Amino acid sequence: MDTQRARLAESLLSFSQLTIQATSERQLLPELMTRLAPFGVTHVSAGVTTDRNRVFKIGNRNHFGHLNMAWASTYFGGRLFRDDPILGHSLRAERANYWDRAIDMSRLAKPGQRVLSMAASCGIKDGFIVPAPLFNGDVMIVAFQGERLDRDPDVEALIRGLGMYYGMEGQRLITAANLRAGSLSALTARQIQTLHLAALGKRQAEIAAEMGISINTVEYHLKMARSRLGAKNTAEAAALLYATPPNLFRSYGDP
Repeated sequence: MDTQRARLAESLLSFSQLTIQATSERQLLPELMTRLAPFGVTHVSAGVTTDRNRVFKIGNRNHFGHLNMAWASTYFGGRLFRDDPILGHSLRAERANYWDRAIDMSRLAKPGQRVLSMAASCGIKDGFIVPAPLFNGDVMIVAFQGERLDRDPDVEALIRGLGMYYGMEGQRLITAANLRAGSLSALTARQIQTLHLAALGKRQAEIAAEMGISINTVEYHLKMARSRLGAKNTAEAAALLYATPPNLFRSYGDP
């Protein structure tokens, strides 16, 4: 193994070990940026960007990272996501890739060209997207951005690996912190069970039959789980559940 490949492998390995020891996403972020800065990465954003139907989630409260705030303000303030070709790609993406490899820039319509031009004016001219499908069908997107990212194949492997580790572990740590702070109330055993079965794609009638309860009781457990987790829907509640270590949920028994 040559010197650079060995160095990159060590960088990924040491970051993976750090995720085991870290107690907050804030501990991971500076280590992530230190590893990626030599390769042109200046900003990173991560979060559950699409639901199980690949529909964009606007302003998901679990977005995190080192965001370019000037661009974020322009992007959401101007609702540029409606014409963003990168977002359009990420909604369909099955594998990590650089922007210019995933999209034919020469064939972009004027609205898409305008979005990329405005991003460039904020210092974002290049990027790399890492999609990470979650248990319930939602997709987390980790996006690395900068003026010009390194195209070396070994560097690309490092960026992909760091994106997966940071995205999944960052979400887990943020959810765990919310639980410890009491911002997410504990779930009962029945609520966890109904959420699990719903995440497997079972309908309420099937859940009721499997658990030996009425459909109304299933609806009640799911409603309470969504409320306690602060989730907009059952799919988001399931995503929060499976992003969190089981021992962080206290189970009180049935209400």
